[in-house]
Amino acid sequence: MRFFVVCPGGLEVPLAQELASIAQRPDCKALGAWVIDPTPTSPTGGVGLAAPLSAAMALNLHSRIASRVLLQMADSPYYILVLLVESYCKWQTPHIARRKIYIS
Repeated sequence: MRFFVVCPGGLEVPLAQELASIAQRPDCKALGAWVIDPTPTSPTGGVGLAAPLSAAMALNLHSRIASRVLLQMADSPYYILVLLVESYCKWQTPHIARRKIYIS
């Protein structure tokens, strides 16, 4: 699964180092293979990685720099995501109040 680990801007390099050290822990190695994306050269606010779903729990437990661990749900162009959200809103049952969803 793909994750994006969020951190304050400018802390991407220490976060990548911390992720590498967490991935080397014996209990985290037992979860499966972790592939950490290269450290970004400009402030992106986080680091991407591919790991098993249980790695998200390990990151939440062990990371001191990360503020969130986000699971990537889809990899598609923006307009397809908007269509998916709109179709979901139409699919909801009629008794649920419809709300306009804004994606910024």
